[in-house]
Amino acid sequence: SQKYSKDNIAPFEISITLSCLLCLYFHALSSNLEIMGFLGGHVDRNNGRNKIYLKCYKPCRTSTQTPISAEMCPVSQVEQSADLTESGYELLGWFHSHPSFPPTPSRTDLRTQNEIQMQFAPNNPFIGFILSCLQPMDFKYFLNYFLSLQSID
Repeated sequence: SQKYSKDNIAPFEISITLSCLLCLYFHALSSNLEIMGFLGGHVDRNNGRNKIYLKCYKPCRTSTQTPISAEMCPVSQVEQSADLTESGYELLGWFHSHPSFPPTPSRTDLRTQNEIQMQFAPNNPFIGFILSCLQPMDFKYFLNYFLSLQSID
C-alpha cells in the first residue's frame, strides 16, 4: 500500500458528512455479521486537485452474511445504485463492516472493490470503505478506506 504525505500527495481528498458517517456506523453496529452498502456524493475536479464528497449512504441487502464475510445481493445493488442516481448523487464507493476484527482490506475486499468499480464506475474514483466495531473508540482501528486497485490473480 502506498503512503501519502506532504511530499507524496494523494490523488484525491476525501470528505464525508457527519450524517453519512453516522449512518455507516449505526448500520455496522446493527449486526454481529458483516453488512454492506453504497456511498454517494460528488467529485469536485476543479483547481487541479480532485475532492470526493461523500454525502449519502444506502444500505444494501446481502445474499450471504457471516461474521467474517458478506456478499451483496445483486438486486439490492441495482436498486440502491439507481436510488443514489435518482437522488442526484454519483455512486462513489461501497462500504462494509468488520464486526470483530481491524478494518484492514483482505484479498476478497480488494477483489470485490475491483468487481464493483468495474460494474458501476469504471472511469471514476471509487472508494472501498471499511468500519470496524472491534474497538469503536480507538480511531487507529476504527475505519479504513482504499482507492487503489491491484489485480488479484
